[in-house]
Amino acid sequence: MVCWGCDMSSSMTYAVRRCVGLLAIGTVVLCSGTAAAHGVEEIKEVPPGRVVADLETLPEIDGLRVMLLDGVPQGILVSYHGDRELVVQGLEGEPFLRFDADGVMVNTGSVTWRASQSAAMKARDNGDGQWKQVSGSSSYGWMDPRLRLDQAPAPSAERTAVGAWQIAIALADEAPTPIAGRLYWQPRASTEPPVH
Repeated sequence: MVCWGCDMSSSMTYAVRRCVGLLAIGTVVLCSGTAAAHGVEEIKEVPPGRVVADLETLPEIDGLRVMLLDGVPQGILVSYHGDRELVVQGLEGEPFLRFDADGVMVNTGSVTWRASQSAAMKARDNGDGQWKQVSGSSSYGWMDPRLRLDQAPAPSAERTAVGAWQIAIALADEAPTPIAGRLYWQPRASTEPPVH
C-alpha cells in the first residue's frame, strides 16, 4: 500500500488491514465455489508484469488522507475528516462521491460508479441517479478505472512510465483540484513464483 501524507491512527491502519484481509478471504471463498462448480480456467502464460499506479500529487485539504490499495487492478481509499462537504468527480466530471458529516454517498447515475462496479453489483443497482449512502464512516475505497490503462503496454524489462492519472476533488463552493500520479509498467520480479 502507498500512503501519501498519511497520519492515520493505528486503529485506522488496523481497520484497513482487517478489511483487506476479510475481502481476501471472501474472494477465496467465492472463487473456490465457482472453481468447484465450473472448473478452474487454466492459465496459459504468466504475465510478464503489470501496470501500477503511483501517487504524486495530493491537494492540501485539512483532514484528507489518500491511499492506493495494492491489487490487480489497484484501488484507492479516500478518508476525509473535514468540516465542509468534499465531492469526488467522476470520469466525465460528474459528481461521483460526496463525503460529509454523515458518511459517504454515491451518485448511482455516475458513469464512474457504473464503471467501477462488478457485473453482480450492476445487476443489483438500477443506476437511477439517486444519492445513496455507501459508508457510514468518513472513508471509502473503490476500484477506479482511472488507475489502469485501456490497453496493456508493450512489456519491458525495466519499470517504465506508461501514462498518468488524476481524480478531481472539490470542497463545497471551491474549484476542483487533482489527486494525481503516474502509471508504470512493472515487470514481474524474477523472485516471484510462477503461477501454475
